[in-house]
Amino acid sequence: MPVLPLCVLCELGRVVCEAAATRLALGRRVPWGVMTLAHLGAYAAITVFPAPRPAAEAMKTTVLGEHVGVPESASAGATLQAATFFSVGTMCLLAAFATRGTPLSWVLLGNTALLYTLGTLLRVVMRSARAAAWFVKRWPKRQNAIERLHAVAKTGHVLAFGPSACLLLSLFIKVLEQVFITQSMGGTPTLEGSVANEGVRLIGASIGVLVPGQMGVREAVFAFSAKSLGTTAAHATAISLFTHAIELSLAFIGFAAVLIFRAKPKK
Repeated sequence: MPVLPLCVLCELGRVVCEAAATRLALGRRVPWGVMTLAHLGAYAAITVFPAPRPAAEAMKTTVLGEHVGVPESASAGATLQAATFFSVGTMCLLAAFATRGTPLSWVLLGNTALLYTLGTLLRVVMRSARAAAWFVKRWPKRQNAIERLHAVAKTGHVLAFGPSACLLLSLFIKVLEQVFITQSMGGTPTLEGSVANEGVRLIGASIGVLVPGQMGVREAVFAFSAKSLGTTAAHATAISLFTHAIELSLAFIGFAAVLIFRAKPKK
């Protein structure tokens, strides 16, 4: 089977994982049509905009807020931000093991420690009654919204195991996609090599978080890490460019879907 359809299927699988993570973070059912639309839009936002995760959650809040309430949707978005930290940190840890003995492994370990710390702090603050009381005192007119946001934040474990597992599965699907891409370019894909590629991609995303779509940043990180990946700079850059092309194609579809099929809440 040609590599392009396989990669598109992988990306759609990642959208499904993201939708499952959102449902777990919300703790309630949302119609799948609405959920699909929200996550196609979120995929587009996370691919194109700077600060991708906040941009994606803003897109989801725009669509889901009409159906579950803006405070609830915003709280779920914050939980997914923490879950992103946990899942990306875990993948970087695995990539550090795959690249053990190289300078890249230490960069990946440092990123893991940073992301685990940020995710834990975010969840602790979100679930803190003292923090909620401070926000209510600071903005008394927003008391109802703050209390609703805090109530959703307290659902599930402090480490958001369910949403984090869904997002980690999404990253493993991306690893599978790396296997297809490497094979299509004449390489010999291995599990360790594909995990390492994904770790480099995530490092590039972290470094270029304020660059729209991380364009150019991810390619530079791949080229710089080529030796640690056991390949050439040209081959590593080609993998990143091919991945970007697929993501941007689906992002266009996501934006078009939100513009055309924006769901309306039932009266």
